[in-house]
Amino acid sequence: MMRRGASILAAAAVVAGGLTVGAGTASAFCIQSGGLAQLKSISQPTCQNARNRYVEETVAGFRVGHDVPISAAPGDEVWFFIGINNSGDPARGVTKVVHHPPEGFVLKSVNSYTLRLIAAENRYETVPVALTSEVDPATGAVTLKAPPGQPLSVADRLYVDAKYQVEDFIVGASGVTFEATDLPETRDWVAKGWTAPQKLPGFGSSGS
Repeated sequence: MMRRGASILAAAAVVAGGLTVGAGTASAFCIQSGGLAQLKSISQPTCQNARNRYVEETVAGFRVGHDVPISAAPGDEVWFFIGINNSGDPARGVTKVVHHPPEGFVLKSVNSYTLRLIAAENRYETVPVALTSEVDPATGAVTLKAPPGQPLSVADRLYVDAKYQVEDFIVGASGVTFEATDLPETRDWVAKGWTAPQKLPGFGSSGS
């Protein structure tokens, strides 16, 4: 879990000083698996052997990052990672986060936590965050909720790791919606990503 959380943190650092797509706030980068030690390598324009693509968007003062598998095939187990923090008023907290996976992706596990810097040891440690979770049987969407009346402070960034089993591959779009203090749940998906069907060996080749 530590490597996965640090991977998002490193990607967020790259996005902070990186390319902005269009006139909005969404940015996309290809990243490699690994931790903070790979920060230099993932900041290169070309990523070799990248498995995920990082997308970030700011909505209503909240910065949402979404780390999406580039490709997948039926039978695969894949990870999606979400990071969300308050880039505006620190008094506003998150009450609900919903991950919308591609159709045909079935949740296997989900973890939520923050990262705390241990400066003396030059490392980060994970701090679990207790959120309730439920899966919509019709859409596969995973909803994480804070306790009623207790908005979750995300000044230090909340991380969510979600592992899915690919049972079928129909639609590759995925995204995040969330609800926060004085903010109803977003209507549109935030930090929307796309996972392509993985080509099988020899697919598209012509025989003799």
